[in-house]
Amino acid sequence: RLLDVPDALALRVVLNARKETPDEPDDVTAARERALCYYVQSLCTAHWEPDLNRDGGRFKDYIDSPKPNGYQSLHYTASTWWGGVDWPLEVQVRTGEMHKIAEYGLAAHFDYKESAKRGGYA
Repeated sequence: RLLDVPDALALRVVLNARKETPDEPDDVTAARERALCYYVQSLCTAHWEPDLNRDGGRFKDYIDSPKPNGYQSLHYTASTWWGGVDWPLEVQVRTGEMHKIAEYGLAAHFDYKESAKRGGYA
């Protein structure tokens, strides 16, 4: 059933911070972006409470503990009421740079999917 899929509905927030001054170092801007990810996740949890009945309100912090392939993002599971049904919802928060790596870098599923299409092993 579709309602049993933990990410049947998903919200992905991709954010970028502006430099506070033109000469601000890139690592300072990146640190502020990471902090903003946690802030945005806290705003999301205030609106869509973690669903403790599904996956124990699964929180995954791939920013603090990136996957070996470089993937970084914050994830948690929640639920939302729509159309008279309680839908599972996965919320993801990441920076623009994290998104680029997830979609096009080492963390991308592209090679995995292409290999599977050719009958290869992933």
